Amino acid sequence: MGLPRGLYPKSLYGQLVLVLLGGMVLLQIITAMYLIAIRGPHFLRDGAYSDALSAAREVKVLDALPVGERADMAARLSDPSMNVRIVAERPVLEPLPREQESGGAAQTMRAALTGIFGTERGFLLRTGGVGHYTQDQIYGAANAEDHHFGMTFPFSLAVRMDDGSWALFTRRVPVETPGIGMLFPMFMDMWWRFVLILLLVLLVVRWVTRPLRVLAQAADEFGTNLAHTPLPEKGPTETRRAIQAFNRMQRRIRQFVEERSRMLAAISHDLKTPVTRLRLRCDLIEPADLQKRFVADLDELRDMLCLSLDFVRSIERGEEEVEVDLNSLLESLRDDYAEIGQSVECAGEALEPLPARPAGLKRCLTNLLDNAVRYGGAASVEIEDQGDNVTIAIRDRGPGIPEKSLPRVFEPFFRVEGSRSPRTGGHGLGLSIARNIALQHGGDIRLRNLPEGGLEALLSLPRRRIEGTAKPEARLCHAGQGIG
Repeated sequence: MGLPRGLYPKSLYGQLVLVLLGGMVLLQIITAMYLIAIRGPHFLRDGAYSDALSAAREVKVLDALPVGERADMAARLSDPSMNVRIVAERPVLEPLPREQESGGAAQTMRAALTGIFGTERGFLLRTGGVGHYTQDQIYGAANAEDHHFGMTFPFSLAVRMDDGSWALFTRRVPVETPGIGMLFPMFMDMWWRFVLILLLVLLVVRWVTRPLRVLAQAADEFGTNLAHTPLPEKGPTETRRAIQAFNRMQRRIRQFVEERSRMLAAISHDLKTPVTRLRLRCDLIEPADLQKRFVADLDELRDMLCLSLDFVRSIERGEEEVEVDLNSLLESLRDDYAEIGQSVECAGEALEPLPARPAGLKRCLTNLLDNAVRYGGAASVEIEDQGDNVTIAIRDRGPGIPEKSLPRVFEPFFRVEGSRSPRTGGHGLGLSIARNIALQHGGDIRLRNLPEGGLEALLSLPRRRIEGTAKPEARLCHAGQGIG
């Protein structure tokens, strides 16, 4: 049986704090029950013997005084925990609560009094059940020497004086709850220890789990920045091993991606030269219709090589991050599309510049706008600035994308059309490049079909500096400035 799901902490920090505090509370309960059930009777017998000795000493003091001064001395001997007074006649001691429960403590006190007074001096004793107290309850918070918890039992003791009068000692216990009820005042007595231990546990657990939080953050950022600096190997042995494994994994993945990118870039670059030569030699091909088909195929191959190089560049991180004026950038793109007869409408605005890699961000937006105007004939752009995040929604009125194809449209070289024709469906790299750039900026792109028809591309970009880049300069990159 565990905690309700909503109350159980999900973080390792919260779980460790819960386990440690729960263990300490359980230990205190076991300790308290042990003290009450096992050690309690011993404490009570020791206290009973001490009470008997104290009463005997006070009787001797009173016996030594003249009869007329005994009442005043009895009043001075009284305190909040014990009332002492002199009575002339043999008193009738009233029964006390749970008298049958006083047990061994009462026997110890009676035996001690018998040993002290012998048979020549009579005494009467009645005891009650065990109770608990704090010094605050007995002496008051202002007069208590400390605030410790204790256990005792009430008693009434009458001792005959040498002149025939009686010294009456009466103890009352403020709270008389036996057994498990004694745990509550004991915990109240120890609350400050719990507070101190709680603060210590919070600090220690926070310190121990800090390397794990750093590791989790680094793992999250690694997906957007392959050049993330290696983590310092700190913390307990298991945590250091996990960090070492993460650093090795990061290094191997980075090497693999770099080697793959270099290979793809080299192949694409080396193929461009023979493709160019073949393009020139096409002029010698006859008849003209065959020449036209050769030229179209070579142009397609050249475009694929250029897009492959662009795809590699979208994975690599080679551009400095600066503050980009997003409003000016979108206005510039809108004007560019207007010059070629394409309609792009913009709404909303970014409240502040966005830390970004300008050329990459422009390429990302261009690819999304190209898709919108190609399939929808026009595009509408809406910016929403939430302070720590900027969302750019690009919508069109085209046919949309089949729901079954939505999860795959970001895969390289994937095309939605059944014809698989690059003349109608492109080469299948535009959205892959756009999403890689968005991921490099710590954001993402989501696509959804609109209920009224068309497609919405939602580009989400956090307003934060990407680790591993230089600090953004104190300048703005406007449209046409370093982003062409």
